[in-house]
Amino acid sequence: MRSFSTSLVMAAAALHWPIIEMTSPNDQQNGQLEMIIPYDEGTIDADGYAICGIPDRTLGALLDMLAISHSDNITVVLDCCHSGHGTRGGMSRAPPFKARCLEPKRATPVRENVDRQIWDSERLRDSLLQNPAQSQQRFVRGGFTQRRAKSHVLMAACGQNESAFGGESGGLFTTSWLEALRNEKIRPRSYAQLLKYVNEDLDKLRKEYPGFVIQHPQCEGVTRDRLVFEKTQVDPNAFDVVWESNDRCRINGPCQVMGVTSGTCLELYNMNDHLQINRILGTAVVREVFSDHCFAEVAKGTKVTGEHHTARILNHPYRLRFAVVNHSPGSQIADDINRIIDSGLFKMDSEFYAVLEHVLEPDDADLVLTIDDVNGGRVIMKRRDVHLRDLLCPQLDLRDVRTADFPKILNAIARFNFCLGRVNELHPFVGYVQMEFHLVGEDLDLNRSIDARLTRPRMLSREVLFRNDEAKVIQSNNDDYAFVLRNSSSADLFAHVVYFDPGTYEITVWYSPWEEDKPTLLSEHTLQVGASPEHHQTFQFFLPQGTDSDTSSIKVFLMDAPTKMTFMEQLPQVGRDEHGNSHVGRTSRDATKPSVHTPPQKGGWDSITRRITVTKR
Repeated sequence: MRSFSTSLVMAAAALHWPIIEMTSPNDQQNGQLEMIIPYDEGTIDADGYAICGIPDRTLGALLDMLAISHSDNITVVLDCCHSGHGTRGGMSRAPPFKARCLEPKRATPVRENVDRQIWDSERLRDSLLQNPAQSQQRFVRGGFTQRRAKSHVLMAACGQNESAFGGESGGLFTTSWLEALRNEKIRPRSYAQLLKYVNEDLDKLRKEYPGFVIQHPQCEGVTRDRLVFEKTQVDPNAFDVVWESNDRCRINGPCQVMGVTSGTCLELYNMNDHLQINRILGTAVVREVFSDHCFAEVAKGTKVTGEHHTARILNHPYRLRFAVVNHSPGSQIADDINRIIDSGLFKMDSEFYAVLEHVLEPDDADLVLTIDDVNGGRVIMKRRDVHLRDLLCPQLDLRDVRTADFPKILNAIARFNFCLGRVNELHPFVGYVQMEFHLVGEDLDLNRSIDARLTRPRMLSREVLFRNDEAKVIQSNNDDYAFVLRNSSSADLFAHVVYFDPGTYEITVWYSPWEEDKPTLLSEHTLQVGASPEHHQTFQFFLPQGTDSDTSSIKVFLMDAPTKMTFMEQLPQVGRDEHGNSHVGRTSRDATKPSVHTPPQKGGWDSITRRITVTKR
């Protein structure tokens, strides 16, 4: 298939088609529309009409319907151009392939009733347009503007304003990607990992035909680390191992951010053994730590087999002291809840022994589980750490208590506190980087139904100031927000924006560099995250159901080397979201000073933490 932009006719504009590149807000005739050009474009159909391209809005509607039926396990592959073909010239010889595109002026005009049967679909209308709950689902609290951003992985043959090429055997991207799919040596077999192979393969052609082959395939979507065509995610807590010798290895990952220090124990796995996947090779002990990697000494007698290996941390750098207090002693309901909690803690897995400490006195605890028989029985999780103690406390009712995995929940809370409070006390970058929060101006393009990257940032309407590191906004379905980072240092930095939801203890990486190995917060430059070419989705904020105010934390990690921050993510553990859905994990007083000592380490990372509070009008 081929994609392009073509002029929009007035009949289509009357149907409120989303358009781009308008010359003025009132000039829709000169607006443009993205479409996929099928093989039979321009031919006459059975009704005597010339077949036109498939508009972006149609693709968006089909993806929405598919996501409703099949959740988020969707793969979209586009081997086509994003615009009309153009090259830089200067070729010494003609290449054996051509651009997979069609010039806009040669395209069949969009008809007024094109794909009307899709938009008249009762299922789509009921699910997306008339049902308020489903409509609200399009805006995930604190998340991306479009649900589809989490519904699928998009594999695209080239970037914005680049050309996709092909020859007699097919598209260059398709050819390389099929070779990667057949290559059993690529581990892990995730979308992101296969794309690295494709780009390395195309590097050969880029060098052979400089100025002509300039396509750079893209892999988009928050699930791009998922194994190809599977529901399984690559373990975010497993990090790649590179062997320096038989007794020394390098582990690649944000080690200082993770709290790795000299003496941290690791477990090594062989990821190539198909019969015994994740087979344990042995252990190692960290000796040297840097911002994006560490070196470890491998235990004697470890026999290395296979070609791809990973490592996991054995002794976690976080702890949680908790107490259980029954405020309704003698109550049958409260006593039953107390027994359920004790029983769950008694069956606690060994991995949590070094993390969770059950103390008797509430004053000695970071978290107090308070039991009473109010409203049929409940557990109130009273927080005592410095970051969260002034916020609303999560609650579990009796039904949730019966199914809750308390060791798992408490471990997630300990991890949340540690990650939220993680700082580099030496602060090499914070003094040079400013973080701003802005309301985004009106979207004149009206083009939110596709995943195309913007060619320029949307205008910012006004700045929402941080006062005492907190910004306050009023909930609105129509307000879009973006973050702006200003770097006055001499270092090019890799910025990662991470969202912390104290209401559910969810951690989500909102933004990492578009291309993992390229810094995006350049020296003496500004980076806009949201409504920009680097991150086209905007952000919206919503209140949990039944609340008048809610506070979340945004943390920006600044790195001087490329690395992944997905290890930090965790699903909601407790509480209810804005739709009233319950989240329960099933079958530290000062979070900046964890009980496990992690000394400050000079190196290339820093962090900025801000709060955003949402209130009703």
